[in-house]
Amino acid sequence: MTQLDLQVEAIRLREEEGYSIREIAEQLSTPKTTIAKWIASYDKGELDLSGLEEEEQDKKKTASGQSKTGMGQPKKAMGQLRDKAETETELGILKENNRHKEAMYDKELRKKELELQEQEADLHGTRLEILNREESEKKEEKKRRIEAKKELLFKKYVRLILELKKQCSDHSWEVEELEDYQERIGELCEKIEVFCEKINIDHEELALYNWLLDIDTLIEEILTENAERLFPKKSIVLDFDKETVSHLKEAAEVEYFEEELSEEEEEDDEDFDDEDEEEEDED
Repeated sequence: MTQLDLQVEAIRLREEEGYSIREIAEQLSTPKTTIAKWIASYDKGELDLSGLEEEEQDKKKTASGQSKTGMGQPKKAMGQLRDKAETETELGILKENNRHKEAMYDKELRKKELELQEQEADLHGTRLEILNREESEKKEEKKRRIEAKKELLFKKYVRLILELKKQCSDHSWEVEELEDYQERIGELCEKIEVFCEKINIDHEELALYNWLLDIDTLIEEILTENAERLFPKKSIVLDFDKETVSHLKEAAEVEYFEEELSEEEEEDDEDFDDEDEEEEDED
């Protein structure tokens, strides 16, 4: 072997086989000091091995690669196992986190659904409250309109009664005035009938309606009697007897629209009609 071959072999034994300087010296039959010098020079980068034949270099590289590959296979396998275990652990953690997130999401979703149901219930309650309030307001408004109409009709009735009482005290009416008065009584009776039908009241039970009919009958008889005269009068003296005046006073004592005729008033009303018939018979 040449000196270069010895140097290369010494370095290989030290690097690849792990021989000590003494063992290399014995293996190559070279003094320990020479071996130590070569190794020291190699470590410092002062030993030139560039003249090594390419074939030897290839062999050494192949042998070195095989050695490293053979040593690296178990390590690689262990690394792969560790990587697989770590991956599985991470995957398990991710799955657990996902399950936790899904549970939290479901919980939050349920909470939102409950809140939405509560809001819908509140909204439904508010709508019902508004509808009930509107319905109540409509009823109250209808009731106010009905009461206002009753008051209006009652005021017209009172004016007609007071007008007749006043003219009785004056003892004289123009025929046209009396006819107009009778016409206004008829109109008021019709309005009372229509109004009572709308609010489901029996108008025939009302005191004011019955008094209006009696007065209308009285006026009709007076006008008919005057028209049948040979020379009808342009003005008529309403010279009522005491009982008729008493009836008119009772008519003026009606206090409200829905006041009904008492039994006593009904009897008086019948007497009032009988008196008219008796007067006709006398004539």
